[in-house]
Amino acid sequence: MEKFRLLQRQADARNDLPDSIRELYSRYIGNRYTAKKGMLLEQLEIMIPFLFECVSRSQLILLVTAHYEMNQLIFTEASKFPIEHVEALIDELNAQWLSSLSVNEKSIVEQLPASDLEIEAFRICRSLAMVEDVQLERGSFYLGANNLAQRLGETKYIAAMILEAFCELDILKVVKKGDSFQKERPLEKGRRRKATIYRWLPRLPEPSEKPGTRGADRNQT
Repeated sequence: MEKFRLLQRQADARNDLPDSIRELYSRYIGNRYTAKKGMLLEQLEIMIPFLFECVSRSQLILLVTAHYEMNQLIFTEASKFPIEHVEALIDELNAQWLSSLSVNEKSIVEQLPASDLEIEAFRICRSLAMVEDVQLERGSFYLGANNLAQRLGETKYIAAMILEAFCELDILKVVKKGDSFQKERPLEKGRRRKATIYRWLPRLPEPSEKPGTRGADRNQT
């Protein structure tokens, strides 16, 4: 009976999520983390650094809040979601990230608009560029406007404008345009649409300097 109540609560909470958050949850949490009694804070300490590489601050908070609400019957040690703890951890990660930037990258960040959106897009793209992929040159990665929009919690139009601006600022360079730029060439039946390949232009840390776990999901349109 208790297991049925848990499954029903999880299903109800998942159905209440916006479509974009539901997809992110399935990709980054649902298939990676299993709720365990008495382990909420410990799980957040592991989950949040990973999500910080993948999504904006606002999306991150929505994702971990959803995880708590889906599993309240398991996380009985917490009477409410520990939002202060989550925000403090994000602030700490952001400070560490800023201190890890090269002089060149810091100067670029200082020139970006004062809103957090462009800086968070910069952080996400940089994280993707630091993931090693045997099929791509170092610093190159797949990313589509739809996927960046989902990660930021914004519209495709805004995400596309940010990517275009990054190219104009020599933050990114288009290596190969994705299928969405080639509408005159229909996809073969059964073939998955591919995102644009970008190259990160500022200097990246050497592989030995790079943290071991990165939250990349590279082949996304």
